[in-house]
Amino acid sequence: MTYIVLPPARNDLEFIEDWVLSNFGAAAAAKAIDDLIEVFDMLARFPLAGLERHDIYPPPMRFFSFPPNWVIYEPASTLRIHRVFPSRMELRDLVL
Repeated sequence: MTYIVLPPARNDLEFIEDWVLSNFGAAAAAKAIDDLIEVFDMLARFPLAGLERHDIYPPPMRFFSFPPNWVIYEPASTLRIHRVFPSRMELRDLVL
């Protein structure tokens, strides 16, 4: 299975990269993004790995915890990454 990163998730990745870069440097920023890409690859292979959170969004939306973030995605023939949301924020505030 393959995946696509939707525009809101791309914006999230840019924010994460910029924040890590400004706080921890270029090597840490590159590692943070590389680690998230590995998670996306894993989710494409195992699309049911994440949790359903009926209290936030109904299926088929799933949530995968990868501290300090939640990866919010939709399993489909091409998995869709909707958001990469900081776990310090309230998931109920999430806008897809």
